[in-house]
Amino acid sequence: MIPTANVIVLDNKAETILAMIRWLPRSLEVATHSYDIEMKVLTRNGLMTDNEIDTLIAKLGEKKRPMEEVRDFTLARQALKEIELKINGKGRS
Repeated sequence: MIPTANVIVLDNKAETILAMIRWLPRSLEVATHSYDIEMKVLTRNGLMTDNEIDTLIAKLGEKKRPMEEVRDFTLARQALKEIELKINGKGRS
């Protein structure tokens, strides 16, 4: 697994909540609740399924849009592929 900011946030709940409290004027209870809600839609690699996008759009209250208008992970997939190649020693130095 490629270590991304999302992975760090997902794997370090307590530290993330403490950072939220430091940067945002929120109580521990509010920060914990916010973390729990937001982690339901945070992905480990930055890519989302059509169902996850639908859930996010519904959560945000947006009107329904055709999936092809809101989803294009071409650049994210390309970046992940390049990172994997470098990690595995097959990319350029």
